[in-house]
Amino acid sequence: MRKFLTPVLIIVYLLAVFYLLLPTPKISGLPNSFQSIEPGDTVEIPGVSAYYTDILRDDVLNYYKKQIKTTPFLNLPLPFVLLNHPIQYGRLGGYFSDQLKTTYIQEYVHPLRGQLLINGFGAKDSFALKAIQTPATFDYFFINNQKWESKVTIKYVDSNPIVRVVIFSLTFAGFIFVYKLFKRIKNET
Repeated sequence: MRKFLTPVLIIVYLLAVFYLLLPTPKISGLPNSFQSIEPGDTVEIPGVSAYYTDILRDDVLNYYKKQIKTTPFLNLPLPFVLLNHPIQYGRLGGYFSDQLKTTYIQEYVHPLRGQLLINGFGAKDSFALKAIQTPATFDYFFINNQKWESKVTIKYVDSNPIVRVVIFSLTFAGFIFVYKLFKRIKNET
């Protein structure tokens, strides 16, 4: 059994380390939109960018899903999880300005790597406004002499690849240690 288990564990470990060291996906701004230059959307919170757009929620999420699902290295696929957060958590751990308004907030998570946070605010998402009993106080944004349906704010939160590998390696070693400990206890009883 040990002759079989050791090579399998080595292969799993090497694949996981390879996954953890893959480069971060390139996240670009929304097409056909205007990048916000308002306070809180630029340099106040590093890595945050906001866009005024006419693109609807599903199309925004699909656009970022296409960007987040592969790595620039050989266009390899990356596993991800989509989380839909209640709009009451629009601040989401201080990643966005505390003045940010929300009708939806969703997050694409790369396990053990990082996440892309997407915050949207628009009158078209009236079901979200009804959920928190807030009437739509506008029909559109008027920015840069143009009408926009919504505002989308994004932030990609990444982690240091070396820290990822160290934490994973310690966790992996911990699992092996616990497995061997339970096996020894079982053999002694």
